[in-house]
Amino acid sequence: ATNLGTGLSDYVNTIVVQADGKILIGGAFNTVNNVTVNRLARLASTGVPDTAFNTALGTGLDDEPETIALLDNGKIIVGGQFQNFNSAAAKYIVRLTAAGARDTAFDAPFGTGFDGAVLKVLVQYDDEMIIAGSFANLNAVATKPMIRLNAAAEVEGRSFRDAAALLFLFSLSGTLEALAMAKTKSAIEGLVKLRPSQALLVQSGVEIRVPVEQLKLDDLVRISKNPQ
Repeated sequence: ATNLGTGLSDYVNTIVVQADGKILIGGAFNTVNNVTVNRLARLASTGVPDTAFNTALGTGLDDEPETIALLDNGKIIVGGQFQNFNSAAAKYIVRLTAAGARDTAFDAPFGTGFDGAVLKVLVQYDDEMIIAGSFANLNAVATKPMIRLNAAAEVEGRSFRDAAALLFLFSLSGTLEALAMAKTKSAIEGLVKLRPSQALLVQSGVEIRVPVEQLKLDDLVRISKNPQ
């Protein structure tokens, strides 16, 4: 936290850690340690702002990013509520080079872009992307609020069901994890409730019923098959 100096001026929506340990952050903030960054920035693994990257962003985004995703080639996909990047139109999504400059080759297939916010971008193993958001059109053509793009940023023609299935599995895994945690907690609580309040302590051949809290290490107790 010390390396962040005065820190961020507002909240963070998304954080992604790169393979080299550097940290990408996006949100409502306009400054990091009193330096203007306009809603997107990169930090070193130590928390120190990456000055070269942040400078390459220029004037940054004009509204909040909601999602950041990394490609295998080091390029960065940013989606969100914004409509401009570095004072040039970028309808809710933009791709950056590893250095922070805009990758204009990504823009051509989008034409006029989306007509609503991009809320989530998932990158597949083959660098194809699943994009979900509040949009209803891409380049003035009606589309579903979840689409898949190939590595060239062109709308993928394969079955949409594959993309839906992938997002469903992501969601399902989180739900199953929560259910497993809940069942584990319930099982532990059940075992605690089964703990007897008293025990039969054997001393010199005589059984004495005592509260379990009074038992000590090496005490001899009798276990009854049908405890009362």
